[in-house]
Amino acid sequence: MDEDEWEKWFKNFKELATKELGFKVGEIELGEVGKELEYIKK
Repeated sequence: MDEDEWEKWFKNFKELATKELGFKVGEIELGEVGKELEYIKK
């Protein structure tokens, strides 16, 4: 798997995880999420 494929796969993984878990999933280091859970509306 090259880097572009990995980035697409990982982005999709985070989107699916966010949808299924009900809170935003991402990387703090990249500023995608904060230290507190950010719940989403289902």
